[in-house]
Amino acid sequence: MTTHLPERLRDLADEAPRALSADGLWRDGRRRHRRRMTTVAVVVGTVVALSAGVGYGDHRSRQPEPVTPPVNGARPMAIPDPLFNPSPWLPGTRKPGRLVAVFSSTRGRFPFGSERNAIVGVAAGSQTYRFLDLPGTAPEDPDAYLSPDGKHIAYWVSRRQGDPSVVPDSVVGVAVLDLNTGAVERHAVDVRYGLTPQSLSWADSKTVVMVAGHFTSSGRTSYSGRTRTYLAAVGDPTTHSTPGRGNVLDIPVTSTGGVAAGMVGHRRLRSYDAGSLQPRPDVILSTPVKSLAYEPSHGLVAGTAGNIDASGPTSGRLVVGRVVEGRVHLSQVPDGRRYDQVVTWVDRTHLAPVRHTRDGLAYDVVDVRTGDRRQLTSKPWYAFEVARDALRLATTVPGVAPPSPWNPRWVALGVLVLVGAGGTVLLLGRSRGRL
Repeated sequence: MTTHLPERLRDLADEAPRALSADGLWRDGRRRHRRRMTTVAVVVGTVVALSAGVGYGDHRSRQPEPVTPPVNGARPMAIPDPLFNPSPWLPGTRKPGRLVAVFSSTRGRFPFGSERNAIVGVAAGSQTYRFLDLPGTAPEDPDAYLSPDGKHIAYWVSRRQGDPSVVPDSVVGVAVLDLNTGAVERHAVDVRYGLTPQSLSWADSKTVVMVAGHFTSSGRTSYSGRTRTYLAAVGDPTTHSTPGRGNVLDIPVTSTGGVAAGMVGHRRLRSYDAGSLQPRPDVILSTPVKSLAYEPSHGLVAGTAGNIDASGPTSGRLVVGRVVEGRVHLSQVPDGRRYDQVVTWVDRTHLAPVRHTRDGLAYDVVDVRTGDRRQLTSKPWYAFEVARDALRLATTVPGVAPPSPWNPRWVALGVLVLVGAGGTVLLLGRSRGRL
C-alpha cells in the first residue's frame, strides 16, 4: 500500500482547486460579502414587515368604525340588539362618553397575570365597547351601576392605606365617575372599621342609594349586623343617612321622580325624597315580591311574585297594582311568563323586565293589560344593565359586534420568534463564511 501512496497524493493534488489570482480572490470575497448582506437584508426585512403587519393588524382591530355619530347628552338613547361579549384585550378608558349599557366581563393583564373581572361600557350611538378604568374599585365588589341617563357610573371604593386598625381593603363608601370628563367624586361614610356592601342603586340621575353594614372591629368576623341606608348626590361631597324607622332598605327598588325607594322585607315598600331626605308613607303589598319597580307620581307598583323562601334565581310572575291609601293589591299580568327582575316602568301600561334565555339574559317590554311582549335586547352569558332612560324610550337599533384585538402575548411571542429565527440565520451565515 505504501507504494501507491505517492500516486494517491499526486491524484489528490491534481483534483484540488487551483489557487486564485489576486483578481479572483477579490471577486470571490465580494461575492461572499454580497451573499451575506443579501441574507441579512432578507431576514431583517421579513422581521420588520411581519412586525409592522402584526402591529397594524392589532391597531386596526382596536378601531371599530362607528355606525352612527356618538350621541350627545341631549339626544335620546337607542338600545343595541343584541349586545356582545367582548375580547378581554379591549382597551380601557375613564372617558367613554354617555353609555347605554354596562356589564361585567373578564379583562386580560399584559404581559403576565391572570384575567380578572372588570366593567365594560357600551357607548350610546357609536356602540363602542371599552373597559372602564375605575380608580379605587373595592376588590371584593367590582360591580358598577349606571345612572338612568347614562352619564355617570357608581361603584364601591376601598381604603387600602391608612390606619392599620381598619379592616384590610375595607369598603368606605362609593365613587361616582363622570363618563364624559373622567372626573371622580368620592362619597365616604364616616365609619372606623369599614362597611359590608349590600346594595347600590340610583334613585335618579343625580342620587346614589347605598345600603351597607358596619364592622365593629378590625377583624373580618366582627360584623355588628347594624345596617343603614345612605344617599349621595352628584356634586355634593356629603353622604347623608336616611332618617328614622330603621334606616334600612333591604331590596333596592327602581323608582322615578327623585324618590329613593326599597323593600323592607318582601311586603313593605319604604321611600324617601332624594332631595330633602324626608320619609314618605310606607306602602303595604298584598303579595310578597322578590323585585319591585315603583312609579310614585302615579302610584304604580310592579314586581315579580314567587316562592320567596326558594333558593336560586329570583324569577317569578309579573304582578302590578296601584297604591290606594297606603296599600296596593297586586294582580298577575296575563302573559304568565316568568321574569328575574322588574327594572322600570316604561309608561303607565308597559314594564321593562329581565328574563333568562337559553344562553344569557334579555330585556323585554311587556304590556301589563294584554301580556304582549317585545324584546328590546339580549346578551349571552353575563348579566348586564341598560340605562333606565333608554328602557323608557324603548327604541332599538341593530347591534354591532365589537372588534377583536389580537392577544398581545401571542403578538409579542410571534415577534420574539421572528427575531430569534433571524438571529439564528445570521449566525449560521456568518459561521459558513468563516468556513
